[in-house]
Amino acid sequence: MITKKDRLRVTKPVVLIAEELSPATLEALGPDFEVRNCDGANRAELLPALAAGVDAVLIRSATKMDAEAISAAKGLKVIARAGVGLDNVDIPAATAAGVMVVKQAIANN
Repeated sequence: MITKKDRLRVTKPVVLIAEELSPATLEALGPDFEVRNCDGANRAELLPALAAGVDAVLIRSATKMDAEAISAAKGLKVIARAGVGLDNVDIPAATAAGVMVVKQAIANN
């Protein structure tokens, strides 16, 4: 039986950190997100982490978010790229999947 308390429980959005990011970036996420980590450059680690269900994935240059990775990502809403350029993100595949792609070029500092 689902109780009133169960109905009111809100799950935190899941953010997958696929590469090393600055401590300030991690602190900005705060307690409002469930943060998971993986080695995004390792496809054998990345694809299962995406398939486990994530709302967002934060990447830099080593993680390739191609059509295969995007289709593996259950529930993905946002791909956030820290750094310059989006050549490691398949924009047409993300668009087709309804996934927003954003970048922050000064995040490398």
